[in-house]
Amino acid sequence: MSKYKIGLIGAQGTGKTTAAYELAAELKRRGKDVYVLSEVARSCPLPLNDAATIESQFWIMGKQLTREQSAISEILVSDRTLMDSLIYGYRKYPDMFRSLKPFVKRYMETYAAVIYFSPNDDYLMEDGTRSVDKQFRDEIDALMVAMIEEFDVETKSIEQVLSMYGGK
Repeated sequence: MSKYKIGLIGAQGTGKTTAAYELAAELKRRGKDVYVLSEVARSCPLPLNDAATIESQFWIMGKQLTREQSAISEILVSDRTLMDSLIYGYRKYPDMFRSLKPFVKRYMETYAAVIYFSPNDDYLMEDGTRSVDKQFRDEIDALMVAMIEEFDVETKSIEQVLSMYGGK
């Protein structure tokens, strides 16, 4: 398991993937052992976005947990967190996912740093996986902002994270 986990959170199409790889590259330049966990939803064989099922969301949450726990590196940069998975499920199935909130809140404490990405239309492009529906994205973002507050998640900027690891 990785010693430090950095989680990137935000709705789809906000630049998390680009930032995850740029952050990892900079940390590697600083001599750190880094692994990037790309978004697990991209490998989900079940429907996503508005068509997602309860099974889809549980599959994604399970894979996120498994892949985070299996990563072996000094620093894990995760292009999503368990909270992201919860939010996508909660949006469509609030009664089913509400009971998972205490577990996910506690799990969020395992991240050494969390970086929030707000909506950015420049990154909302068709990629064959994620929705480009701005209303859907904005609904996810509103839930994200509310849950950051509810869970009392302290978010940091990329610069703050880099300063944690011998940064500029």
